[in-house]
Amino acid sequence: MTTADAAVRSPVPGTADEERSAWRSFAVGATTNLLNPKVGVFYLATIPQFLPDDVPHLLMGLLLAVEHDIIGMAWLALLIHAAGLARRWLSGRAIARATDRVTGTVLLALGGRIGWNVLTGQARAL
Repeated sequence: MTTADAAVRSPVPGTADEERSAWRSFAVGATTNLLNPKVGVFYLATIPQFLPDDVPHLLMGLLLAVEHDIIGMAWLALLIHAAGLARRWLSGRAIARATDRVTGTVLLALGGRIGWNVLTGQARAL
């Protein structure tokens, strides 16, 4: 099993859900988007203002929608690739240690601030 297949596997092991292929996951996402009424409202609200008067409106509207989809898929592919690179970088031990130290320091500072406010009477009653 590849890492891509493992990423789309059922999140609950031992359930009746079968493993999904990447294409099946894409089809589910595409169907969800196509059946989402907000997507239709978006296209009805934005596409007409970009239609020239001297072209068939249906054809030009479809071309603009396809162009929007292609640009969106390219952008999302770029984000997915960047997230994969960031995941490799962020999963290192040095980054985990630094994150733990920063988080611990922030939590201690917040706790100290709350304690100081209680001691000095500056805490607000709810």
